[in-house]
Amino acid sequence: MSSIKKIRQTATYALCFGCGIAMLASCSDDDMIPQVQSNTITIENVLDAKPLVESGTFMGTGTPPVIFPGQSISIEFYAGAGQALSFATMYGWSNDLFFAPENPGITLYKADGTPVTGDLSAQIKLWDNGTRVNQAPGIKVVHPEQLSQVLAI
Repeated sequence: MSSIKKIRQTATYALCFGCGIAMLASCSDDDMIPQVQSNTITIENVLDAKPLVESGTFMGTGTPPVIFPGQSISIEFYAGAGQALSFATMYGWSNDLFFAPENPGITLYKADGTPVTGDLSAQIKLWDNGTRVNQAPGIKVVHPEQLSQVLAI
């Protein structure tokens, strides 16, 4: 190869290399870095805080404090739209029967957002836990605790 061709080739390579370096040096990543901005976010509780889960006992007013057939009780609690009331209470003259609503519980608000009021007893069912042999409900039902006391005598 002639020396002029070698010079041209070397000059071409040098020019390409120089242009490549110049192109890389002119690139700026500044447009990829987000600009620092100052924002203020305010969080404010606009409602009174109410417990979403409440637990406790309810009982009759007599001695013993049992709720007998035909008697009723009233309870008060706070609830939000979309929440349901769920509870379980034993049917006392049985060995494993209990009263409770079906899942997901008693709906507390109608579709239009108004609270449900009135007698809701039709939504409460009598359930069998299935943990004991079924016996006719009554005063003669033997509970496991009573049985252990009888056997200890």
